[in-house]
Amino acid sequence: MAINENDSRVRRTKKLIRQGLTELAQEKSIDKITVKELTDKIDINRGTFYLHYSDIENLVDCIRKDIYEGFRRILDDVTLERILKEPGEILFDICSFLKQNSDICSLLLSSYETSALARDIGALLDEKCRELLMQAYPNLNKEAYVFLSEYFIYGGVGLVRSWFKLYPDKTPRQISELLLKLTKSGIIEISKSEAKENLQK
Repeated sequence: MAINENDSRVRRTKKLIRQGLTELAQEKSIDKITVKELTDKIDINRGTFYLHYSDIENLVDCIRKDIYEGFRRILDDVTLERILKEPGEILFDICSFLKQNSDICSLLLSSYETSALARDIGALLDEKCRELLMQAYPNLNKEAYVFLSEYFIYGGVGLVRSWFKLYPDKTPRQISELLLKLTKSGIIEISKSEAKENLQK
């Protein structure tokens, strides 16, 4: 029987499953969590779980894909024109989305080096950053694009990870304003440096 993903009961069940997973993940690593533990914790039968997911690994993979697609949709709407007009609102949209999913993002972004979600989002950001930087600063050399892109990705992921772990009471607006200041600082300084080097050639 096909599952209607838009059914409110289905959405509630999936939300409950996700919540149970994140709570259990505070006690043990995800790969040690069993379907029985999860269903016992949230008081549903295993048959209900298996209507939606084949196992815990499939559950985590589906959640990761949902977060990735949500993030991709936000980036798809980011253009150079919007950045020039409302950079703070773009970052606010991103921070709001991450805050709404902070439970699972905190878990899946715990280690940039080993997190599939972090790598996927990093690749998205890298592609978008380079595209926009080349449009905004066509005279920068390739090295500058690489450094700026890495700065935004690693710095941004690290800042968000610290936000969730150390300062969860900070609002999306506060974090987006901090990101905006750091981003502007990075772009302005490297642009000044590149302009100076070009003048000296």
